[in-house]
Amino acid sequence: MAELMGDEDQIYAPEWSPDGGDLVFFSQRDGNDEIYLIDAQAARAGESVLRLTENEANDFVPTWSPEGSRILFVSRRVETATGR
Repeated sequence: MAELMGDEDQIYAPEWSPDGGDLVFFSQRDGNDEIYLIDAQAARAGESVLRLTENEANDFVPTWSPEGSRILFVSRRVETATGR
């Protein structure tokens, strides 16, 4: 994994997609826990990591759905009963 991310990046709970082509993880690289995705082929070619979440709450422990079409994760987001 270090060859995909670089030694300076701290990644947590990395999990490969069911087809082995993508890696999802969480990191504090932008200030708080957020979910990121990298395509293994693109990472080897020097492409950047895709940030999937961006909010003040912590998002962490991502996992793939069994068929690999969705990413589930835990979040500390707070919403009211009205959804705001």
